[in-house]
Amino acid sequence: MDVFDQLKLEEQKKKLNTDGWIESFSFLGFGVGVNSLIGFIVVAVIFVGTFSFSFGNCNFNLQGVGVASSGSTIASNLQSGEVVYIDAFLNCLVVMANGNQIASISMNNTALGAALSPDGKTAYVIASNLNSPSFLSGDIGVLDVVSLGLKSVIASIPIDGAPTAVVISPDGQYAYVAYDFISNTGSISEVDLTSNKVINTFSNSGAANLAISSDGSLLYVLDNGDGILGMNASPAYGTLSVFSTKTFQTVASVSVGRDPQYMSISPDGSKLAVGNYYDSTITMIDLPTYSSNTIKVQSGVTALAFLPNGNRLIVSSGSNSSLEPLPGSHKHPDDLSIVDVSSDNVVKQITAPNLAVGVTVLGNYCYFIYGYQAGLGILDLSTYKLTGSGPMNLGQN
Repeated sequence: MDVFDQLKLEEQKKKLNTDGWIESFSFLGFGVGVNSLIGFIVVAVIFVGTFSFSFGNCNFNLQGVGVASSGSTIASNLQSGEVVYIDAFLNCLVVMANGNQIASISMNNTALGAALSPDGKTAYVIASNLNSPSFLSGDIGVLDVVSLGLKSVIASIPIDGAPTAVVISPDGQYAYVAYDFISNTGSISEVDLTSNKVINTFSNSGAANLAISSDGSLLYVLDNGDGILGMNASPAYGTLSVFSTKTFQTVASVSVGRDPQYMSISPDGSKLAVGNYYDSTITMIDLPTYSSNTIKVQSGVTALAFLPNGNRLIVSSGSNSSLEPLPGSHKHPDDLSIVDVSSDNVVKQITAPNLAVGVTVLGNYCYFIYGYQAGLGILDLSTYKLTGSGPMNLGQN
């Protein structure tokens, strides 16, 4: 029984308000919430791509949003030596150092992802306030500022829609938050982290993930096209758009594979890798020229990150073709692969107990967030030994 079967049977349900009820569940970065309010049903969709469905004689098309990415589910900081990740079951931010948990910080809103400040002292958590009176209009997003020293939320910055990704500028001055919703599709806000206020907002077609250049001048926005949902889904090809953080104008656009959700920039800033779930491929982009090539992997890419030398990638992949409309290439169990980007070859495969939906690299270790049963994995890159990978309650010692 793999991740999709387990999720169908075991995913935790959360009670989120007293006026009605909401059941929430998520997998592979997709989530769906249903809110029943005294005979009036609202369907809130928080997933990656465009969602189409029929009710009676009516057809609906909703632009979806991504909520899980290798850059937001889990993050690390080389300066502080800390790793932070979201415990979706307990709704807290977990802080680790040297492989050990040192803090579990409860969140006031429903946390979706996090990024760290350059000095590692502050975490910025994108979240949705589903109890907001503006729920129906989509104004439910917040960027929570968390002091890791104080172990508490010290500020909450309103975001106009449901947030999908966050990235912090290298100088720590700005946060860029992508958000989306039925009434406010495809926008990115620039937040001044000195005043904790949104100072600029610009439109895009919908961001599943964000990254930023080492000098802070370019913002990389991953639009995943049409995400997977339903047995007859056929995801469109995605696009990587490059924006100037000075003018917020598009300076480049690169086509990638179908249903891309994850990306990682090499340590030297010369390459950007995009993981395409539906295609079982990685699009490798040369950043100075924006030329690209495709690397084939064994199954759908669910997370990836460059290793410190920049010559290799750690890639999580897996799928279940009986539950999703996937091509024949999706035929391998959950695993972690080491990919040599110069030869485009998989040089090492490690069997994983579950499907990883978030990965970060810190020194000689990779940390993984698994997609169900709240599992955390740590991979020693010198021995390829995987530890701490069984199901566990994240946030608990």
